[in-house]
Formats: sequence, structure tokens, C-alpha cells
Amino acid sequence: MRAREADSVAVTGSRISEAVVDEMTAGAEPLARSVLVPSVFRVYLHPEDWERLFPLLQDIRSETETMLAEGLARLNKPLASWTKRLGLRKPKEHRRVKDFWQVDFYPNNDEDSSTGEFVIFSDFPEPPRATELEGSETVRATRYRSAAGTGEKTRQAVETGPKAENVLAQFRFTDELGCRSYLMTRDEVHIGRGGLGRWVDLELRTEIPDISREHAIVRRRADGAFEIKDVSKFGTTVGGAAVPQSRVTENGAEVDKDLWSPLPSGAHIVLAGKMELDFEPVPQQ
Repeated sequence: MRAREADSVAVTGSRISEAVVDEMTAGAEPLARSVLVPSVFRVYLHPEDWERLFPLLQDIRSETETMLAEGLARLNKPLASWTKRLGLRKPKEHRRVKDFWQVDFYPNNDEDSSTGEFVIFSDFPEPPRATELEGSETVRATRYRSAAGTGEKTRQAVETGPKAENVLAQFRFTDELGCRSYLMTRDEVHIGRGGLGRWVDLELRTEIPDISREHAIVRRRADGAFEIKDVSKFGTTVGGAAVPQSRVTENGAEVDKDLWSPLPSGAHIVLAGKMELDFEPVPQQ
């Protein structure tokens, strides 16, 4: 599912959080006995807004997840209260497929992207592979606009079709949130637990201390080939072979030797011998 918010007013964490909650509600899918709400959200920001908000993205993610939980509770509590009071038939419960929210941020490099605009793709956990996403029946597109000066907001449905982002590759993995997927839309992505002073693109939700806050970096070269660099303490393997440790301590100082290894299609990556990721490039037109 996809939503776009565009205007000449600066993008803020508050606007992003509110739009994500709106898409959670609007993207609900009714079943026979319950209503499923999307819980996976990918937010695309214009590169200038990305750079400006970069230091705040982890806080925006955390607050957005809290607001999503509150929004889901509101969808159920009023209905249950009135049903019991009036003796009506119990309404369908709104629920998530799995017990987690996933909110990821990406820079939007589309030619029609402009500052003050952000795009939200919302979906359900364990989506199909990136090569199968185009034309998916679950894709929902909405455009939000706020006029400068007046602040007036309009909401417009956008025809669904091919995904706006250029997906280079996909990672599939399992952490404490369950089975997840991450779409690589930049030439370089950083992988790890994240944390203070260590922003990562693919944040692994785990308490395993051997997984570094920044554990590995994957990049696409100019010729289209992919490479991986290990910047961790406890190592990375690809297809069972150890990736040379690039970030080491010499004479008390941290040194990055910039050592890269090939990352083939269908590679099986293991971090610190404890967390596995499957990597698959997406064919480019």
C-alpha cells in the first residue's frame, strides 16, 4: 500500500507519524471475523528532508510506533464500550497480522520528488518478494497535500501501478519482531542493531550483544555488482566463508581498512554466527 504527502510546508516528525497512523486506519482489510490493519510502513523522504531529519529518524520511528499502538486501541475500545452498553452484536476486532510495527525510512530519489513531500508504502508483514510487488492487489496509493500559508490539507487517491522506488535488492530475515523484509533502494546500506551515534538503514531488533550496533555495510558498485564489508567485532560470513574484518583497532585507535568482499545473488549472510539474512538483487530494467 502506498500514500504520498506533498506540500511546500516543511516535513516534520509529527506530520510523518500522523500520516502513518492515517494509513494504518485507511488501509484496513475486513475479514469474516476481524479487520486486519497494515503494520509495515516504508517512508520515503526527499533527499534534502532525509539529510535534515536523519539525526531524528530513530526518535520519529519510536514515537510513530507508539502512536500506531494507541490508534489501534482506539479502533477497538469505543466500539466495545458502546456494544456492551447498548446490547449490540460484538463488532469485528481490528488487529495486526503479527504483534509488531515496522517503520523504515528511505531517501526518495524519484525525479518527481520535491522538498516537503514524503511517500508512504504500507503493507502487511511478510510481503511478497520485491520482484513480485508490481501490481500487487494490496498496493494502496494516497496523496496528501498541505498548502503553504493556509495549511489547508487535501487527500487524493493515486492510481496504483509499479512501485515508485527503484528497488535494487531485498533482504529477508527474522529478528525479535518476526519474519521481515527490507528493500534496498540506495547504493549503500548499513546493517546492525543501531543505537546512539550509530544510525543504520536496516535496524535489526535483537538483544543479542554480539550483533554490533553497526555490523555490516552492503553497497552496489557502478557496474551493478554488490559487495559487503564487515565492520563488526564478532564477524560476518557469506555462504559460510568469513568476510575480512575491515574495522580494527590499531594502537588504541579504530581504523577502517575499507575491505570489501563480493556479495553474490542469493547470498546467505550470517552476522556473528547468530543472525541470518538472505540477500537477493532485483533485476534492473
